[in-house]
Amino acid sequence: MSIVTSDKPFLERVKESEQDKFMQASVAKAQDAQWDKREASRHELGNWPQWRDLGEQIRQHVIKYLPDYLEEFSDNVEKRGGHVYFAKTDKEAAAYITNLAKKKQAKKIVKSKSMVTTEINLDKDLLKIPGTQLMETDLAEFILQEDDWAEPTHIVFPALAKNRDQVKTIFDKLGYEGDNDPEHLARFAREYLRRYFLQADFGITGCNFAIADSGLINLVTNEGNADLTMAIPKTQVVVMGMERIVPSLKEAETLDNMLSRSAVGQKLTSYCYFSGKQVDGEADGPEDFHVVIVDNGRSNALGTPFEPVLQCIRCGACLN
Repeated sequence: MSIVTSDKPFLERVKESEQDKFMQASVAKAQDAQWDKREASRHELGNWPQWRDLGEQIRQHVIKYLPDYLEEFSDNVEKRGGHVYFAKTDKEAAAYITNLAKKKQAKKIVKSKSMVTTEINLDKDLLKIPGTQLMETDLAEFILQEDDWAEPTHIVFPALAKNRDQVKTIFDKLGYEGDNDPEHLARFAREYLRRYFLQADFGITGCNFAIADSGLINLVTNEGNADLTMAIPKTQVVVMGMERIVPSLKEAETLDNMLSRSAVGQKLTSYCYFSGKQVDGEADGPEDFHVVIVDNGRSNALGTPFEPVLQCIRCGACLN
């Protein structure tokens, strides 16, 4: 996620969390609710162990042939007119994106949810560019950003520890004049972010899965913010870990089915988006499309007991 992490000692943070009864109750309630939703959606799908085995086989296969699929994906992105940059380190990745934003004279940058951009400390570098504004567009991350970049509570539900009164107080600073009704708060955020979207000239997203045989990017959200981040700005940057590859749409469909059920207990998220550089006949999409593929130590895990870590699809089920 694109949220800064605390520099406080771990034990000090533990002690603070022990005193936060609302956060404890909120996390426990959400964990129970998500477990129940996940179990229901798993049973609805049927044969869940076989689905999980299939997903594992897909991930293992990709990791085994990772250089081949990365090359195929890169070639297909470039065939569509896009650009691919392989970053060995976090600093290389952040520098490429920051320099591109400077070159494009970006004034308003929009970002959708992305854990790898936090990994490379991208936000800190972008915020140093004079005259440039940066906006997180996932609702939960928007809340945390406006709360002085508060820390996330969960990888799927970053603002889980915030109650409606706290959110209202945060939004009051932005001109909100309503009550603490969640629907009213969400409507305000939607309208606020929509105005920003329409002025954005530089978009940054993460990547759920990169499709090797087409050069497309697969993103799934429940808010539609990733769609707008990719559709409106003229310049688009996708930041992805090198392991986020699948051979084709067929494998992406399988993993999307498992991701949505494991993460939020749904058959499919509200928005399942495939995108690349705008081509003739398409109504929207970026004119300048870049994919930054981040290694940052991942290749060191290949062929070691830590290699299975690269199979993770970021569903957050292990936290529930």
